[in-house]
Amino acid sequence: MQFADTKECEEFLCQLLGGDKEPLVREAVNTLKLRSSWYEPKLYRDVLPIIKLNKFLRQKGVYSIRLLNSLGGKVGNWVVLSLNYNAKALKKRAFQLYKGRIQIKDFYDEEKLKKQLLDSIANNDLIEANNLLALLYTKNPWFFKKKDNFELGLNLAEINLEKDELYQANRWYQCLIKEEPDNPLLYLGLGNIYMLSGDLEVAFYYFFTGLDLNPGHLLLCYNTCLLLQSVGEVDLAIEEVEEALKINPQSPFFHKLAGDLKLAEKSRLEEVLEHYKIAVFAMTANEPQELLIQLLNNYSLALAENDDLDVAEKMLHEALNLDENREDTLLNLSAFYGFYKHQNDLAIEYANRVLKTNLDSGKAYHNLGLGYLAKGNWGKARWYLYKAKKLLPQDYMPLNNALVDLRSKRPRS
Repeated sequence: MQFADTKECEEFLCQLLGGDKEPLVREAVNTLKLRSSWYEPKLYRDVLPIIKLNKFLRQKGVYSIRLLNSLGGKVGNWVVLSLNYNAKALKKRAFQLYKGRIQIKDFYDEEKLKKQLLDSIANNDLIEANNLLALLYTKNPWFFKKKDNFELGLNLAEINLEKDELYQANRWYQCLIKEEPDNPLLYLGLGNIYMLSGDLEVAFYYFFTGLDLNPGHLLLCYNTCLLLQSVGEVDLAIEEVEEALKINPQSPFFHKLAGDLKLAEKSRLEEVLEHYKIAVFAMTANEPQELLIQLLNNYSLALAENDDLDVAEKMLHEALNLDENREDTLLNLSAFYGFYKHQNDLAIEYANRVLKTNLDSGKAYHNLGLGYLAKGNWGKARWYLYKAKKLLPQDYMPLNNALVDLRSKRPRS
């Protein structure tokens, strides 16, 4: 609905919502003018700051109100209303107020709505996309039974999850799982939602259920293992990845994951090296480069722990050749030359290369501090280590140990 000016727009909303008979109307309209939008608070985060205003609009049957300066390329004062199915009185009132000047869309054309939905996704209008899918699903409860519709719903669920719209993501995953109760991507998405919201018990339920239905599924196993590791259940995580290896014995991904999980225990270093070795030889051209770079980095550190420094050095440089600006590779090279080879100039050089692309890398400042401390330059070491202290977590033990070492080597005046 387009209006000549903001005053006309404001008056329309006041009259539509009840006029002077409703004590909350003016307050609601003034708040809308400031915020430019209101959406059903159970579904969206953009809510009016006062609970009673939210309740007032919901009771009127309003799903959303948007105040726009332009619509469809036309500049003006626009009001875009989305009303619930039970808002018949509000629709009638809108016609009475501005009959002939507005259009209320009350029809159902599935293909046209699907096109609008695709356009909304392409334009990153997540609110409109969720509204349209809700309409499609409400009008047709069998909507997701069609394969391309299911894929459309899954895509929107994943976009919501990526944008941290956890309520909406959960809503679509729960609808989709009714149609495909064995689909691993649905359990992965639901597990991620509850992991992000901090409900780890439910997250584990979805991850483990998904794995029971899809043994050896790569992403389900990976997320389950990371979550187990985060709560200190490393042994259970290792059991999960070893079960996955029984199904996929030549998977470079699972061998790398097994090596990563066991790397924390020095007593299992031989197992770690064997896993990484198998992973390297199992790599194919179809595997993502990211996996190869991570594998080379981790394998090199395990080799260095095993005193095989020449091969470790070669692997780190192979990883660097694949991506010369990658931060973790440069940090590993800096640590390798500083800690294992005692070549402090090279350690400093690679740490400085990190800062060329990331001035806020606390680990780079930490490595620089260690390098200068080893060279006997206490002043520079102090500057870099305290710079690292501002950027790294307080419980980062390598830095805390370095600061203790720094204080013990402070020059005597």
